[in-house]
Amino acid sequence: MENLFAYGTLILPDIQQKLFGRILKGNKDILLDFKKTIISIEDEVFPCVDRFPGNNIKGVIFKISDKELSITDEYEGGEYIRIKALLQSGNEAWVYIRA
Repeated sequence: MENLFAYGTLILPDIQQKLFGRILKGNKDILLDFKKTIISIEDEVFPCVDRFPGNNIKGVIFKISDKELSITDEYEGGEYIRIKALLQSGNEAWVYIRA
């Protein structure tokens, strides 16, 4: 299982159900040294994050399978890249940031 930190649409139960066929169970956590911004994709606005020391982002950490992580890669598309980042809890998790 992999840790995934979500701060935007991946927190939404309807998106989780659509992507994974289930609702994820997670715990609140905080992404360190990033700032929440927005990105425009095909005339729609979505949340994204950029590195920004001293800023933190509230979100949720989920446990997902390798298959679900691949599904998430496809969902996020080319506007985002997946990196490992440190959370306030001390856990490391995958997070999608601006490409």
